[in-house]
Amino acid sequence: MTFAIERGVWYQVSQGIRGIVVGDQNENPYVYLLLEPASHYYQVMTGYHLEPVFWGEQI
Repeated sequence: MTFAIERGVWYQVSQGIRGIVVGDQNENPYVYLLLEPASHYYQVMTGYHLEPVFWGEQI
């Protein structure tokens, strides 16, 4: 079971969250989450207007 946290609210993630890995000038990897406009439920749950792009699911 995998969980994520947004603004102090924990929620279950079934399949994953999409992101992109970018290397800096020293080839150190950094991960950036891909975001999209939040569903009404996610906005009410977290108070945030964006949500991660979930892999194969929607909250």
